[in-house]
Amino acid sequence: MAGAGLVGPVAALFLARRGHGVDLYEREPFVRGAAAGSGRSINLTLCTRGLAALDEIGLGARVRRLTVPAQGRTIHATDGTSRFQPYGSRGEALHVISRAHLNAVLREAVAGAPGIDVHDECEIAGLALDPLRITVRDRRTGVESIASPAHVVAADGAHSRIRRDLAALGRVEAAQEPLTQAYRELTIGPDRAGSWRLDPAAIHIWPRGRFMLMAFANIDGSFTVALYLPRDGERSFAALSSEADLAALFEESFPDALHHMPRLTDEFFTRPTATLGTVRCRPWVAGGAVALLGDAAHALVPFYGQGANFGFEDCAVLDRCLADAGDDWDAALARYDGGRRPDGEIIADLAVAHLEHLQQAIDSTERRRRQDVEQRMHELFPDAFTPLYSMIAFTTLSYAEASRRHRLQQPAVDRVLSLCAHDPGTDVDAAIHAVLAEQAR
Repeated sequence: MAGAGLVGPVAALFLARRGHGVDLYEREPFVRGAAAGSGRSINLTLCTRGLAALDEIGLGARVRRLTVPAQGRTIHATDGTSRFQPYGSRGEALHVISRAHLNAVLREAVAGAPGIDVHDECEIAGLALDPLRITVRDRRTGVESIASPAHVVAADGAHSRIRRDLAALGRVEAAQEPLTQAYRELTIGPDRAGSWRLDPAAIHIWPRGRFMLMAFANIDGSFTVALYLPRDGERSFAALSSEADLAALFEESFPDALHHMPRLTDEFFTRPTATLGTVRCRPWVAGGAVALLGDAAHALVPFYGQGANFGFEDCAVLDRCLADAGDDWDAALARYDGGRRPDGEIIADLAVAHLEHLQQAIDSTERRRRQDVEQRMHELFPDAFTPLYSMIAFTTLSYAEASRRHRLQQPAVDRVLSLCAHDPGTDVDAAIHAVLAEQAR
């Protein structure tokens, strides 16, 4: 097992539960209960599919206790007004958690799990096939050794060494698609009473066209803030070279957030800029010997909040494939790749497209109207209509099936919008009832 970030420990726990002995290699120091030193501490949102996988290995309740539920997003306009947009219905919420807290729970679990041997500060420095071998380098001593595992499950991240070696061996095709946007992490601290300065039941977004600010609540009363900007250009990280430039940007674009950020200048100029991009790979397996999971197979940009959820679900899907195949790894990995990889292409595209949706959340009246109609259709007819976002976040439907259902539903939404546009006095609920009645005939 390669990698003990987020997906690696989950995969190791699933495999150990099936009776497999697992050697878990992690290049960073592995102090029990400590967070990974990945440098990526921006908050994560866990949804139904990710939490379902954690529930299967008995960690769901522990993780939920460290989350702040967000029932929707609050959109902040430049004039200081705001608008709340619910994510779902019936109390559905995303669960916001810091990467450090989540990683600590997962490391605590694998450190004490029977059947899992953790090798920290050991990196996989090479992979060979036929026969399967890995070169392991002890980062403390520099000594390399050869291991001959029965199988390799790689969850070693977007820059996966296992994926790179498989590509060099001609066994996979992989491409990295960098995004022109990047982000820098900032903070809104708690108030004097130790509570939140903004509504913690929402993810806060300040959309400004080609850039935006986002804030995620933490259990300690603070908010983790992400500033998304192009890497280069007029309004970009490259253009913010002085304190005056930074102050002008926030005073003009985020004045209500600036009020809560007394440490903005120090944080902005001392913290790194994180790049974003998509990893596409095919296949995700090499015969019955090697499987790629999580970011090693399908790194996503974060805007749909599915990176960790997709990775955790990978682990549960692989486990089911092994169960269905009677632990025949050749059959199981073929089923995993064939059934799972199409979902990766779909959610990768949705994640990139969602960036524009978020950054234009104020300006697009047409998009807001469509979203309102879809939400109302779901409220009136929950069994007949579910918005795409709800299918992604609050069900365990495959991404492919969610996308298929979304396409089938759009003519009904178009028809409702057309009726309302033709006669502005049309009651939206009446239009929805009429359209769905037409479809039922």
